[in-house]
Amino acid sequence: MSTSARHLSLLVPGLLGPVDLIDPARLPQLDSLSLLLRRSQATASSPPTFEQLLFSLFQLPVEGAELPVAPLTYLNDTGASPAGWCMRADPVYMEPGRTSLRLMASAEAMQLSQVEADTLCDSLNRHFASQGVRFEAPQTHRWYCFCQANHELITTSLRQVQGQAVQAHMPDGEAGVFWHGILAEAQMLLYQHDVNQTRARQGLPLVNSLWLWGQGKIPTITSTPWQGIWATEPLVRALAQASSTPVHERPEGAVEWLNQAGEGRHLLVLEHLLPGLPDLSQEMWSGFVAAVEEQWLRPLIQAMRDKQLASLQLYTGDGHCYHLSPSRLRRFWLRPRSLTAQLQLSDYE
Repeated sequence: MSTSARHLSLLVPGLLGPVDLIDPARLPQLDSLSLLLRRSQATASSPPTFEQLLFSLFQLPVEGAELPVAPLTYLNDTGASPAGWCMRADPVYMEPGRTSLRLMASAEAMQLSQVEADTLCDSLNRHFASQGVRFEAPQTHRWYCFCQANHELITTSLRQVQGQAVQAHMPDGEAGVFWHGILAEAQMLLYQHDVNQTRARQGLPLVNSLWLWGQGKIPTITSTPWQGIWATEPLVRALAQASSTPVHERPEGAVEWLNQAGEGRHLLVLEHLLPGLPDLSQEMWSGFVAAVEEQWLRPLIQAMRDKQLASLQLYTGDGHCYHLSPSRLRRFWLRPRSLTAQLQLSDYE
């Protein structure tokens, strides 16, 4: 395959931190990553949040608008487009503090079963039927809320409030008061529910609230730059489906990907560190990045030297992108920087 035929955009949120560097001397040896960062052309134009970056990569607007994550992930979870407007209503555990509630855990970390999720949603639906609000749990940790009215609402993604006080991130906008009331009633119902009473006796975290976000309708994607999407992450696969882009299971490493991918532009997502953001431990970060170095970066750089890869765009999920081409790779006089100089230590948004 000629060097002009195949291009890869590799999205690895958390690759450059933020990392809690307890002992910088124990960082893994990452020669390929250091080489790529030093010889590539760095830009700071990509949006800072994971959802914003994905929407921009599919040429969807991200400024001044709520991102309709909910209808897209519903499409991925069920195989069907929602009928109109919907919103994520993810089950969470909130811990009361002195002045506000803090969102401490989502259902992914709470080991919620599908039976528990369905039982709780059934109770919510009976309670809110007269208000035209309906809940559904196609996945244990991704719940959805449907409402006939297309409410004007401003929300914050679950990932952005994980571990934080929620007061400043509650639903806002013209319909904010309505949804605050829905949340208050839901919290009272959930607190008293038999499912939570059983979980309390078992020492498990309670589903004591919902997090509302990602509302909207399925966006229309008229064009996309991608000939192939390689991902397991639900939103990525949903965007591929909505844009009629071929989507594939992500290979174990670059060698396997190079044997499968044809010509054109490809997007591949390694989202493993997302649940740990924005406060990755050094141990979690080091193990993952060492695997990325060995399984992806080293063989991809070698593929570029062998004229099997025309370009590599590395998105680190913090607002930065690193563009590597064969001509820049040959700039041997540019020494790799130390990894500690490259790590982004500020919190993600």
